[in-house]
Amino acid sequence: MTRSPVSRRPASVPSAVGLTEPLPLTSERLRSAADDLLSGAITVTGAESVWSRACVQLLRAALELELDELWSRTWPEVGHACRRAQLLVLPQVVGAELARDVSELWGALSEAGHHRSYALDATSSEVRGWSRSVGDASGGLARQQSP
Repeated sequence: MTRSPVSRRPASVPSAVGLTEPLPLTSERLRSAADDLLSGAITVTGAESVWSRACVQLLRAALELELDELWSRTWPEVGHACRRAQLLVLPQVVGAELARDVSELWGALSEAGHHRSYALDATSSEVRGWSRSVGDASGGLARQQSP
């Protein structure tokens, strides 16, 4: 049995005249959605126990989107490599300190985003800290120019 590829369409929002317009996916929107979920501005019925992992997944996606944009500007060939390989060459593009921060943040978000029955979920203060860190890392990555 073969599976058909999943179509990745941008999210849509209703316009003033009732039509829908594409809503581009950005790092800021993903971080905002995580913050809204964390603050309770967005609630998902039946998902009360997974809110922290949902926030973590949104934050990780925001960080990965920033990395994808960095590679498209600076070194497009690296954008096709696995994420771990991208993180290994990141110091050559952004410097050792920012690369270390991004790698540690990506690792923490990856770890926190996986369910383990023996581990506690991330606390709201941990998620808030990661959200700030993703914002800082996004700013640092966005400042990098193509060679």
